[in-house]
Amino acid sequence: MIGRTKLNRTKQTKPGTLSIIVASIALSSLFAPLPAKAQGGQFKVGVLPFTDNTGSSAADVADSVSRAVQAEMVHSTQLMGRVLTLDPGANHSNIDAGMAIMTGRAQGVDVVVIGTVLEATSEQSSKSANLPSFGGISIGGNKVSIKATVTLQADLYNTSNGQKIDSIRQTGNASQSKVGTDVSTGLGGLNSGGTSFDNSAIGKAFHSAVSALVQKINSDQAQMTHFAADSAASAAAAAPVMAADAAPSAASSQTASAAANSAPAATPTAFKVYQNYDFTPGDTIIFADDFTETQDGEFPERWELKSGQAVVNTDNAKPAFYLTDGDYVKVGPRMKAADYLGDQYTIEFDWTQAHAYGLVVFLESAGGEATITLGQSSVDYSGPGGLTLSAQMPASFGGDDFHDAWHHVAVAVKGTQLKVYVDQYRVLVVPDSGMTAKSLLLGGIGQQDHPLIFTNFRLASGGGMNMIGQKFTDAKIVTHGINFDVDKSTLRPESMGTLNQIKRILTQNPDLRFEIDGHTDNTGAAAHNLALSQQRADAVKTQLVSMGIDAGRLTTKGFGDTKPISSNATPDGKANNRRVEFVRMK
Repeated sequence: MIGRTKLNRTKQTKPGTLSIIVASIALSSLFAPLPAKAQGGQFKVGVLPFTDNTGSSAADVADSVSRAVQAEMVHSTQLMGRVLTLDPGANHSNIDAGMAIMTGRAQGVDVVVIGTVLEATSEQSSKSANLPSFGGISIGGNKVSIKATVTLQADLYNTSNGQKIDSIRQTGNASQSKVGTDVSTGLGGLNSGGTSFDNSAIGKAFHSAVSALVQKINSDQAQMTHFAADSAASAAAAAPVMAADAAPSAASSQTASAAANSAPAATPTAFKVYQNYDFTPGDTIIFADDFTETQDGEFPERWELKSGQAVVNTDNAKPAFYLTDGDYVKVGPRMKAADYLGDQYTIEFDWTQAHAYGLVVFLESAGGEATITLGQSSVDYSGPGGLTLSAQMPASFGGDDFHDAWHHVAVAVKGTQLKVYVDQYRVLVVPDSGMTAKSLLLGGIGQQDHPLIFTNFRLASGGGMNMIGQKFTDAKIVTHGINFDVDKSTLRPESMGTLNQIKRILTQNPDLRFEIDGHTDNTGAAAHNLALSQQRADAVKTQLVSMGIDAGRLTTKGFGDTKPISSNATPDGKANNRRVEFVRMK
C-alpha cells in the first residue's frame, strides 16, 4: 500500500471487534440492481478491499468497508461503483499501485480506488454525571458521553494510463450520550442496513466518513475526465510514432513504446523507502543505451565485445543486454576517445540476477584494473595493491525474490572515492580506491542458462549535488536524475536522490522559489511531448509538496522538445535533452 499512515488507537478501542462491526454493512443493497442514474454514470469506479490500519486484527474489515463505500457510491452518485476481487491468496494489505491498476484494468473499471481505514476509535468521557432522582427513585444510572472518530483514505488511479488522479482523506466524528453503568465504548455494537449505519457514536462516525469520502470521489469526475482526455490525446498524438521519451530509458521504436504503455504503471518499491536516498547522477550524459534500437537477438552496435558472447533479448517488453558465454565475458560502450572517464562521474543501470554469477564492473586504468562485483549476498571491491573491501547486501534482498526482480544500481566516483548503491540502499563505500579509471567494462562469468543481464545503462560526467556539497547560488539547476516510466509522468523511485537534494536546498533557503520546467527529446509528436513535459513537471511539484515543500513556492511549465541542450541525432543527446530544470524565481 502506498502512502499508508499508521495511527494509534485509543486505549478504549477493543481489538478484534471491527470485524463484528462491519460484517453486516449494506449487504442487502449491494446486490440490488444499480439505479438508473448510476447506470448512466460516466466512470466505472472499482473499490479494492480497504486495508485495516487500526490494529484491530479483524479479518473482514477490508472487504466490508469497501462494500460500504461502493453502496454509498451507488446510492448517492452517478458513478458506477464496483467492489473488485483479488486473486485467491492475495494479501490486500500488500497491494501496490501497479497491482491495483492491473486488477482494475482486468475487471473493466476506469478508476481504481486503493483504500485504507486509518483510524476507528471510540472513547468515553472520564467524567460522568449521576442523573437526578425524584422521591428517592432514580430515573437511571450514570450519564456518560462517547466520542468516536473514523478516518478513511482513498488513492485514485486511472487504469488506462496508470496516472494518479487524487489522494483523499476524510474524517468522520460523532458523539453520543448514554445512560447506564455498563456502557461499551468499543466498536462491537455497530451494525448497518443499506447505506446507513446505526445510531451509535461509532456508527455515525463511519457513516460520516464514508459519505464524505464518496462525495469527494464524486467531485473528482473533472479530474477523471482530465486524465482520460490526456490519455486519449496522448494516444492520438503519438499514433505516427509513439513518443517514448523517458529517463533513464527511452523506447525509440513504436513497438517497444506501445508494449511499455500496455504494462501497468507499477513502482516496484514504494517512494517512502527512498526517503534517505542521496545518489544524484552526473551533470552531462556521455553514453546512454536502453537497447530499444537493437533488434532482438542481435549484438548492439554501440557496444564492443571484448570477450565471450552477448546478445540483446526482450522479456516482458523490456529489452536488455544478456551476457551469455565467457569466463570472463566483457562488453564496453563504444566511445570515440579511449580515455573517457574524468575525475568525477556516475554509472547507472538496471540489473537482474537471474540465479547467475555476480555482475562485474571493470574499472580500467593505465596502471591496472579494479572490479566492483554485484551479487545477491554482497558487493565486493578489489583494487590495485591488493585492496579488497566487501559489504553485505541488505537483509531484505534475501530469498529467491531477489532473482526475480530488477534492481537499480548506481555508482558515484569522485577522485579515488567510490560509492555503490543498490535500489534505495548505499551498500558500499570505498574511501580511497587507490586508482583513477579511464574507461570501464561490464561482464563476469556468463552462461546460456544463467546469463548476466542489465539494461538502461547510463554514464554521466560530473558529480551529483550531494558530492559537490555547494550552496545553491545559480540561476537554475539542470537535473537528469528525475526519472519517469516510459512515455508517462509516473516518477521512478530512484528520482528521490535528486528530489531529496532539491528539498534540502529549498529548506535551507526559505525565500527561494522555483519554476519546475519539464523538457523532452524530439521523439514523437510535438504536441504530445509538450503535454507530457507539463504532466511531468506537475508530477515533480506534487512529489515535492508531499515531502513538505509549500506549494506556493513552486510553479510548473512544460516545454516539450522546444529547448534542446544537445543534438537529438544521438541517443546520448536525446538523454541530455530529457531533463527537469529548476529555475530560480525572483
